[in-house]
Amino acid sequence: MMEDMGRRHQVITITHSHQIAARGKAHYFVYKDTSAARTVSRVKRLTEQGRIYEIARIIGGEPPSDAAIKNAREFLEY
Repeated sequence: MMEDMGRRHQVITITHSHQIAARGKAHYFVYKDTSAARTVSRVKRLTEQGRIYEIARIIGGEPPSDAAIKNAREFLEY
């Protein structure tokens, strides 16, 4: 359904599912920055290597194993 919607509209999805994340055309990492006196939400566009790492982290936790990284690469190939 989301893929079909994406053909006609821009779709922005927040997910903790590696299957959904791997299907996106671009991948952004949303995080909280607490380095200053206040907390600020930030968004960073990931490189291809960053996408692999984050999807592997969703699959296998922190730090991702070699198997999770290999699996993330396979998901991104589709």
